Amino acid sequence: MMDSKLANALRKVYHSTQGYWKGLSAIKKLAKAAKVPEDMAKQWLIKQSLWQIYLPEPPDIPHPKFNVSTPNSVNQVDLLFLPHDWLPGGRKVYKYTMTVVNITSHRKEAEPLTSKTLLKLRRLSSQFTSASL
Repeated sequence: MMDSKLANALRKVYHSTQGYWKGLSAIKKLAKAAKVPEDMAKQWLIKQSLWQIYLPEPPDIPHPKFNVSTPNSVNQVDLLFLPHDWLPGGRKVYKYTMTVVNITSHRKEAEPLTSKTLLKLRRLSSQFTSASL
């Protein structure tokens, strides 16, 4: 846990007009300017959203790979939350969308939902997998 005095010192230096250093070099510059250890400066900087924006991207981001040749054997399913407004006249309000992506054919399907009950999701999931996407 960082002392509040150290956090205030780092805040004053980093959020001043001379602060706002970008990238990994900011750790050494901030530690030197605020007279704190580098590990404390790094720990504090990691929590700053403005500093996170300018970090270099990771060299390798692992992505899932599927080696599937039979159609409809692997599907990716996701439940998305929709912004819902109350509609006049008692019309249905769709609060969710269930999306399905077939891995082999890359075909996508989406179905709007008014609720996310397990029975409804299971029924829709079986419809998507039984139909040829």
